[in-house]
Amino acid sequence: MDYQLAITARTSRTTRTARTARKTGKHKITKKPYKTFKKAQSFKKQGKLSPTQKQDNKKHIFYIVDCYVKSPKFLNRKHLYNHLVNAGLIPDKAMSIISRRYDTILKKLKITMMELCTREKKIKPLSLEDGLVKADVFFYIEGNPKLDQIFYKYHSYFSNALSNEIYNYINKDRLYDSVVKYNPNKPDILKYFIKVFMFSNQNKIIFPGNYILRPTNSFAGKDILYIHNKNDLTMANKYYSNARNYKNKPYNFSEITVSDIITDLALFRGRKFHIRMYYIVSYLNGIVNSFLLDIGEIFTAKLQFNTNVPFSKEVHDTHGTSTDSEYFFPKDFNDANLEVPITTQMLDELRIKCKIICSSITSVFTANKDKILFENQDNGYYLYGLDIFVKSNFEPIIIEINNNPGFGMKNIENSEYLSKILFGWINEIVIEPFFKYNNLELARKHPTYIEMV
Repeated sequence: MDYQLAITARTSRTTRTARTARKTGKHKITKKPYKTFKKAQSFKKQGKLSPTQKQDNKKHIFYIVDCYVKSPKFLNRKHLYNHLVNAGLIPDKAMSIISRRYDTILKKLKITMMELCTREKKIKPLSLEDGLVKADVFFYIEGNPKLDQIFYKYHSYFSNALSNEIYNYINKDRLYDSVVKYNPNKPDILKYFIKVFMFSNQNKIIFPGNYILRPTNSFAGKDILYIHNKNDLTMANKYYSNARNYKNKPYNFSEITVSDIITDLALFRGRKFHIRMYYIVSYLNGIVNSFLLDIGEIFTAKLQFNTNVPFSKEVHDTHGTSTDSEYFFPKDFNDANLEVPITTQMLDELRIKCKIICSSITSVFTANKDKILFENQDNGYYLYGLDIFVKSNFEPIIIEINNNPGFGMKNIENSEYLSKILFGWINEIVIEPFFKYNNLELARKHPTYIEMV
């Protein structure tokens, strides 16, 4: 999807430290928290550029951390690589060196890169010598800690990461309360959010009623339970007392959310479904911007929707593994699949309401700027998954903000399609405005930009 953006001249600047580093061939490694973090934050609060944020005529060097495997399970990094080069950034030679090291290790251990990338096999993280990696711009493509963590020690002028601390404000257990707190004059937006409480407050569970229990430390539908009577509640208590999360730690009842099950829903081919849209928040030169891509994926439950039978995962869980094919929004969001007439006006109104949802979430970032970045990071952005149900009246209601949305496809053609769209979008709203043209106003002219209302 191509959008025409105005082009303005750019005068780039880099830091005095970066200049010295390139002359000496040495790259600064930050093993302790970034010493100038508090000072840099004070500049951001004043709306000024800190010394570490000012660029000169030197080029930035980038490193893409990902799995060098051509598979529909992973996005195609070549699109990102080309956009970065076209924006004037230089690829770090360490990428090929480290890739060859992985090849040597994997051959010795007799495992494939695919097994490592999909976390089927684990190896000890590589140890990188000082001066090997010269990049100050980092992109983490797959979110695989075993591949990513060896680069965390480097100071980052820019990376596609925002802090875990800021995500805690919008995780499923705190999202509703955060939206209420940071949007005090917008009570009408709460109709788009599901109110939750924690499983430790079981006195709030009142029967008759239908509830969904979702651990915050879980993903892909793991350990989700449905309850609608006291016997179900007893079984849920027993289950979570014995189950363990993905970190192999026992569940804490104060980390399990409880909410009403929504049944007044539009259906996709007779099945419950949700749409995953892509929501980006950027924090560049102390400025928060956010964007919502008007293309997404549709995930359905495995079985036909029916509230007259006991609640089950096959009827109510909507995930990639339960979806019989790959469906995209808005391409497949049509009359035939929804079994009702879908007009352009309906789609436009749905998009507008989703942007209103995102605007209220962006307010959380704007109010907590000092928590957005990691301590050794100057600028960044993050791509979140905005998971929404669509009610029978075609109003959206948010399920959660997913910080690990996953981009795996079932065939290479769809993977290529999604890779081209996502990296093209990132190029237009982040890479070119920030690196190529040094003009963030260009990003605000993009049709996916979210106006703060």
